[in-house]
Amino acid sequence: MGVELIYRGAISEVYAWSSGGFCDVREFLRGLEQESNGDAEGLRRLIKRTADNGPIHNKEQCRKLEGKHCEDLFEFKARRGARILWFYDKGKIIVCAHAFVKKGQATPRKEIDKAQEVRQQYHREKGR
Repeated sequence: MGVELIYRGAISEVYAWSSGGFCDVREFLRGLEQESNGDAEGLRRLIKRTADNGPIHNKEQCRKLEGKHCEDLFEFKARRGARILWFYDKGKIIVCAHAFVKKGQATPRKEIDKAQEVRQQYHREKGR
């Protein structure tokens, strides 16, 4: 299946979607680090904190997306606009679908659609 382990915490395991050997989230974080963008460290902290302690109850850092096209999607939010869209799987597994830099107020529909496509493909490959 197309996932890579990012972090194994006390409560959850966090994976990132990988397709054809390319992991969008890993490359996105690497790119932010090369730019010395503090959002990379902020997102890594949010991932670790969620995996170790459970969901973060601060909508400025992590929130469930709302709306009819956002079913079961969440986002990790960094200060400068970097975002990782993710979803839960059974067994307390978190799967990070993809990452992007948000430029406007609302999370763009194309980013939500992309995450939903990853979610559907993930479940198909798992045999659900």
